[in-house]
Amino acid sequence: MTAWRETACGHCVGIALLLYGLFNTYLFVKFTPVYSATSCGDQTAEIKNFEIGETILVSLEIHVLCSNPNPYQVKILKATPGNVYIGEHRGTDVGVLTLLEGSALPAEGEGLVKVLMESEISKSSSGSLAKKFLGNGEIPIFMELKFDVGIDINFGLQRFGTTAPFDKKCGMNIGAMFQRAANKLGPMVCRDSFEELVLPDLGEAPGPMSFSAAQMDPDRIRMGERLKNVSILGVGGVCYLVGFFLTYSLWLNPWHYFQWPLSRSVSRSVSREFSNGNGLSLRRILARDRSPNPQPSPKRDGNGERVQMMSLLTCGAFGWWNGSKAQPHMAGRSESQASGELRGLQPSCLRSKA
Repeated sequence: MTAWRETACGHCVGIALLLYGLFNTYLFVKFTPVYSATSCGDQTAEIKNFEIGETILVSLEIHVLCSNPNPYQVKILKATPGNVYIGEHRGTDVGVLTLLEGSALPAEGEGLVKVLMESEISKSSSGSLAKKFLGNGEIPIFMELKFDVGIDINFGLQRFGTTAPFDKKCGMNIGAMFQRAANKLGPMVCRDSFEELVLPDLGEAPGPMSFSAAQMDPDRIRMGERLKNVSILGVGGVCYLVGFFLTYSLWLNPWHYFQWPLSRSVSRSVSREFSNGNGLSLRRILARDRSPNPQPSPKRDGNGERVQMMSLLTCGAFGWWNGSKAQPHMAGRSESQASGELRGLQPSCLRSKA
């Protein structure tokens, strides 16, 4: 294991694990908290049908603008039709309220929740209500808004999904036929019960609605938090530990991976020096090393050999740089160059002693 982690393959695996650990850190920040309250406020309504005869037909399409602060989409799932009542005491059941398909709240954005209200007032009730619709006052309408909300979160290796039913009691005022208000529909307000509803007059600003985490089933939300911590923190922590273990030697000696390309560059520069006739000093050094009575070399440890190697590599690169600037192949060789001194073209470490 120790020998394998010192190889390039082991280091590559370690770097990949460190990158995946960083990705898990990003996911943890992104999904903390797991769910934030989704709020709804501005709404617009359009009268699709309004007929007065033996029965009174009223059809409204209501658009509610909702804001989703979560980093994932909140889906509006199937809806259960709710009852529609007319009158302050909700004495007359006149129709149903249903959610139109295709409603969704984009991640960290705003979306429309579309609701369709259809009511048909019977003959027994149409007589008394017809006077109200033909007057100039405001007519209260109460509705039961029922639908399911679903979320689906990907934690990397794990997924978490949950749904929650919503059962809201909503209400709004509708202007009668001779009402002079520019907007015949008042703001729609939703609360947990009809008793909490206070319907605003025509023209008032709509009140906010909030779908909090508590309404999303607190047990499921807490389970999502635990799943996030185990999946992201656990997997990310293991990736960090194993990644640092495999790349420990790389952090201690990162220069090791630059020695091979640098040595190849220096070897090419030395070859060019010999081809241009500027390798006399190097020849002298090699001849001196092959002399019958060479000077004994002091013992060097591993660190000393590495230092000498880096010094020679730097010296060769520096000599190639100066030689390329001087362009020796375009100028005649001077006496000093012929003697092997090559002043101005070679670094001092490659010059032979006089």
